[in-house]
Amino acid sequence: MRISKSFKIALINLVLLLIALISIIAFKKNLEASAFLVGLPLLIAGVLAVIGTIQIIRGRKEKKNYKFIIAALINISITLLFLLLIGANMMDITKIL
Repeated sequence: MRISKSFKIALINLVLLLIALISIIAFKKNLEASAFLVGLPLLIAGVLAVIGTIQIIRGRKEKKNYKFIIAALINISITLLFLLLIGANMMDITKIL
């Protein structure tokens, strides 16, 4: 049950990343609009990926199938990307201060 939840979250994350990619391509010249239209789906995808990763860890004792592998790859990779971006932003902030 938790694996299927995590799989659904992984699919939602892929859709959000696709929306962000399309926004980048569509609004290359208008930076203000593209910053919001790219940042919001990426923020939501990051939070959902953390939730999906927690679900996949809780469901590790369930029967494993292709949904487990796909959900684990997508959610864990987006979670790591999200955490690395937060770390990079913190390093930039400390350089400014």
